[in-house]
Amino acid sequence: MSYFGFVSVFVLPPVLVLALALAADRGTDPVVRRRGLAALGVYVVVALVWTVPWDRWVIGRGLWSYPDERVRAWWWGVPAEEFGFIVAQACTVGLWTCLVAGRRARRWPFQPATARLRLVSAAGWTTVVVVAVPVAAAGPDSAFYLAALAAWCGVPAAVQRAVGADVLRAERGVRALAVLPPVAYLCAADWWALTDGIWMISPDLTAGLRPMGLPVEEVVFFLVTSLLLVDGLLLTIHPAVRTRVLRSEMVSAGATQ
Repeated sequence: MSYFGFVSVFVLPPVLVLALALAADRGTDPVVRRRGLAALGVYVVVALVWTVPWDRWVIGRGLWSYPDERVRAWWWGVPAEEFGFIVAQACTVGLWTCLVAGRRARRWPFQPATARLRLVSAAGWTTVVVVAVPVAAAGPDSAFYLAALAAWCGVPAAVQRAVGADVLRAERGVRALAVLPPVAYLCAADWWALTDGIWMISPDLTAGLRPMGLPVEEVVFFLVTSLLLVDGLLLTIHPAVRTRVLRSEMVSAGATQ
């Protein structure tokens, strides 16, 4: 099967099913659905802008490779189908999150933690980036994939936690429900693609751990990319964060007067 065929068979159908399910769902809060879909459109663009350069870099380092006969075209050093995969994954996770969060919305009020949690969480992810960047840059070796992934995802993760680590902690149940089913499906599809030879992952640039035949780094990849999107959507539509942003704007406006 070609990469295009893989995207058509394994990646696009869940998007269509979830879009129809969300349109037909009457238990989803309409305000959350509207805000979530608007935010998802923005995050799809952000996902492309943030991910494609990273894809180009790790492909150039030899982490991922693709047989020429499986790829229709290359855009900027990246398979053209990879753009479709990125968009489809974001839409799958985002639409599922809108369904999950929309049903949770009526039970959202909670007592936020202090700003200290946001500061500590953001500092923790910043530390991850500081450690991972030189490790990834010094590769290639068996730590390259994990280090490159940590350096790439650590920046947006730090920003998200600076904005609302307390919200994310309070909504960890929603996050788990929003993340785990899509990740399980994506890992299964990835295993099939690797088995079929649609793409390959360099064994020299991974740790060699393969739970259920899938490199552990691939599981981490789908977990963190999906979690970034879920967290971004929750922070965008959650009333506590919206209130926090409005208060900050009011304080800023008052300080300039």
